[in-house]
Amino acid sequence: TFGNRIVRNNLSGILVYEANGIVIKNFNIHEEAESGTSNRAIKFWNVIGGAIQDNQCEMFSRLGHCIHLISSQNIDINRNKAKTSGREGYSIFLQSASSSNTIEFNDLETRGERANALDISFSSRNDLKFNTLKTSGNYAHGTLLLQSDANKFDHHETLTSGENAFGIALSSSSEDNIFFDSFIRSDLSEEVYFSQTSSGETIFTNVNLYDEGIEFVEGSTATLTRNWYTDTRVGDSNNNPMSNILVEGYRMSGGNALQTPLFSG
Repeated sequence: TFGNRIVRNNLSGILVYEANGIVIKNFNIHEEAESGTSNRAIKFWNVIGGAIQDNQCEMFSRLGHCIHLISSQNIDINRNKAKTSGREGYSIFLQSASSSNTIEFNDLETRGERANALDISFSSRNDLKFNTLKTSGNYAHGTLLLQSDANKFDHHETLTSGENAFGIALSSSSEDNIFFDSFIRSDLSEEVYFSQTSSGETIFTNVNLYDEGIEFVEGSTATLTRNWYTDTRVGDSNNNPMSNILVEGYRMSGGNALQTPLFSG
């Protein structure tokens, strides 16, 4: 399927309800300015299997989301350009057990206050790769995780420029979410934020934080584990490889190495 859609009057441009295996592809969905609230460009509700691919959408209203999944699983969301400008308008919103979805190569941008680029609520085991997330509004996070477990993020680039707009924000219990090979920059806020109610372990492997900004609000019981790749070659004065060598790496603080090694082997 392909074509153009105009969104207005509290409706969805495309709504798929309890119809499995539907593919939405090559649509250009544009919302009329000031056309009510809670509009959706594409909405899947109680759907198993299907795809949302190669679409472009732009939303302006409050609570106007580009791609919204409710209780939907095994959906491929790939190569979409999703932009919102309204307050609390999300580029991609996974809600209420929208789990085991694949989200890859999407370009997500929001400009409104409290407008997260990627909002994952009560949804687990999603696989997200090679997505670009950009927000410019205050309190607009790159990724918000709310009671969502075992989601995997790989090669994400996140940029936020508003106040109290975190690259990643975690709220309530969210266990075993893993981030690989990603970059996060938050110009006016910490890159990573754990709320007062947050709990569970989050794992970073080779995740670069531009300002190393991490905040745990008092009351949080969450933990963050950070891992780094290392590829070490040890040679003698003639550059010949040497064996049975102990190599240790240390975190630096104030120009001095901390006592406990980050790795040893």
